[in-house]
Amino acid sequence: MEYITISRDSLSWKNILLLRRFEFSIYRPSFPDKNERESFGDIIPRIRHSDPNRHPYTYCVMAMEGGVIQGGLVADWYPGCNALEIIYIAVNPDSRGKRIGSNLLKEGLRLIRETVLKEEKGQIEN
Repeated sequence: MEYITISRDSLSWKNILLLRRFEFSIYRPSFPDKNERESFGDIIPRIRHSDPNRHPYTYCVMAMEGGVIQGGLVADWYPGCNALEIIYIAVNPDSRGKRIGSNLLKEGLRLIRETVLKEEKGQIEN
């Protein structure tokens, strides 16, 4: 399984398309009630313009296998209180029961931690 972290520093057009594929193939079917989900029209700008003075930093981690998205998670990092909140986690229905969700959570948290530390170090050095 390959894991891809999407943050403000890696929000390329390729990753925006990946997020949209996740949104329509897994996220929306997993949260069919529109009142239970947030629009990626709101999530993507939050990733792009993460500003801890206005919003938390938003990250996404995708689990990929053979070029196919198996699952993803969306999380918000609150630097002021050193807290990470998992907002959404969803797994491809055909892949459920294969520990993809638990592995995504474990690897996603590790990758987000690495990304946060790298970004904070970059801010200190700048």
